This record gives sequence, C-alpha cells and structure tokens, in this order.
Amino acid sequence: MFYMLLDLLEAPDACTLEIFLGKIPMVFNVVILSPHGYFAQENVLGYPDTGGQVIPAMEREMTKCIKEQGLDIIPCILIVTRLLPDAVGTTCNLRLEKVLGADHSHILRVPFRTEKGILRKWISRFEVWPYMETFTEDVAKEISLECYPVYYCSCFRENKIP
Repeated sequence: MFYMLLDLLEAPDACTLEIFLGKIPMVFNVVILSPHGYFAQENVLGYPDTGGQVIPAMEREMTKCIKEQGLDIIPCILIVTRLLPDAVGTTCNLRLEKVLGADHSHILRVPFRTEKGILRKWISRFEVWPYMETFTEDVAKEISLECYPVYYCSCFRENKIP
C-alpha cells in the first residue's frame, strides 16, 4: 500500500487513486435503522419484524479490516429501532441494550410520539408513516448522544434520515 501511495505522489492517475482509497477503511461508525419491529435479542421469535442477528459478525469484520490497516480505531455499530414501552417478556422496552456477542455495538430504541405523547404499543410497519417525521428528528438527537455515525444503513427504504 505504501508503494501505491508513492506511485500516486509521483504520477497520479484515477485508477490507482480509486484502488488506493478502496483499501483505506473510512467507515468506523455505522447506524442501522430498523424502526418497524420487535428488534431485540431474546424472546422475540414469533413476533413480527424481528432482527439483529448479523451485528456481531459485522463488528468483527470491521474491526479486522481496521486493524489490518494498522489503525487503532474501535468501530461503533448502533442499531436504531423503536421503543415499545408496553413490550412484555422482551427487552424492547429498554432504551439502550448492548448487542450480545459484540464488544462495541448497541441497540438504541426511540419511541414513536405525537403531540399526545408516546405510542406505547407495537403497530404494524404499514401503520408507521404518521410517526416517521418526529421519529427521525428524535433519532438524530439520540444518536448524537451515543455514537457519531458516518454511514446509515436501512432496510426501511423510505426513511427520512440521510
């Protein structure tokens, strides 16, 4: 990689620059947005819209790539989903939860709310639209307290977070 940098300094070209930049890990913090379900680690089988099983592997792979480049940076993965205050028998009513099997990954839950207050129960992902604007504003505030994201990832395509 050092020789590639020397080549770029001596005779820059687009192809070498693209390859060089592709080898540098630039994403250290990731926010995964999943606002529509029972996103937890235990006791959610059978509930609609569960998730979160790949995060420990993703964190390990990010850490490995960063270390291979000689960097001493710890990646942060923050899964943002909705808080379900009345969730029974799950951890979906906890604001922040460490991801099992991962060292620096957490689930952050933010409630849906209206001018009347917090929505306490689960609703179908097909009914979330009236809550999305305030949810995304609240999420932006909350993630700034927990992690400084570089990359947003969502399976909820129409979200309003960049």
